[in-house]
Amino acid sequence: MIKLYGANASPFVRKVMVVLDIKQLSYEHIPSMPFSGDKELARVSPLRKVPALVDGDLNIADSKVICRYLESAYPEVPVYPADRQQRARADWFEEYGGTAVAESAAGIFFHRFMRPNVMKQPVDEEAVDKIINKNLPPILDYLESQVPAEGFIFGDLTVADLALASPFVNAGYAQYTIDAAKWPKFSALVERVKAHSASRSRDVRRVQLETTTPRRTQNMNVENAVVPTPDQIKEMSEEGHDRPIYMVNLLKFKEKAEYEDGRETKMTGQQAYSLYGVEVVAHLAKVGGKPVIGGKVTGLRLGQVEELWDTVAIAMYPNRKAMLAMIMDPEYQKSAVHRAAGLAGQLNIEMVLPER
Repeated sequence: MIKLYGANASPFVRKVMVVLDIKQLSYEHIPSMPFSGDKELARVSPLRKVPALVDGDLNIADSKVICRYLESAYPEVPVYPADRQQRARADWFEEYGGTAVAESAAGIFFHRFMRPNVMKQPVDEEAVDKIINKNLPPILDYLESQVPAEGFIFGDLTVADLALASPFVNAGYAQYTIDAAKWPKFSALVERVKAHSASRSRDVRRVQLETTTPRRTQNMNVENAVVPTPDQIKEMSEEGHDRPIYMVNLLKFKEKAEYEDGRETKMTGQQAYSLYGVEVVAHLAKVGGKPVIGGKVTGLRLGQVEELWDTVAIAMYPNRKAMLAMIMDPEYQKSAVHRAAGLAGQLNIEMVLPER
């Protein structure tokens, strides 16, 4: 089976995932973060970037290379136009989407989410303002002149549409929306790409339920994570109801702590996370939240999972907005380095108490 390495938060990984779905190719997605010290990713991607793809004995990286390989190896459902001149235009749009467009549109996502939450660096709003008000307008002016008012650029959905639209999906998760009054055609094209069935068919990180017997017995395929998916980021950024929320954390620790800055440590993952646990109490209080309960997992008494979590912890926030405010606080981000060092992954489940 084809293996695809990368994080689906990446516009380049997302492009390849949609191509695989358009072509109806089965594949295994292996979540991988670039420059994270992931040894398996380094083995399949010498530049330590995503995406990377393995198909039998073939091992390649870079989304353009991957998409063009998939087109030649599995041509039954095309994702590039057949006409030579149109194919050349499609190649150009793919290049433009992966350079100028991605650097600007996905740059908003990088500065507003990846820097504080993954790289543990403060948000650079000056850089964001420059992207939105200086860099993006001429790019959007050009794209507005190139895309159709209806449908896709070459009739059916192709890599050209995906390459241009995907970076703006990321920008949307960082609270940026294309001004439809200024750029109506391109804004509409992005929405059509997002609404296409192939674009919506893959959410590889969600919990998938599959009915297995007439008695409604279900298998749950669960995947721990350290960083939320783009859809989860979007949900967190929505205020929702103005009621207290309780976040149930199912935590799995690394055997040995691994700090992203490369510092040496003899701590276990649980010990590093405990440093975060002590500091997060003050951060919770700062936004009106509090820890509720926490404890060691001692066994499974009903159901079945491949591997148990180590700890369960529940925290209360006044509302979703308060939780987001805490996560974006630069002081919290300093504490969160211990969380990232200690966690192998977790499930983070939001719940509310019944209204009375």
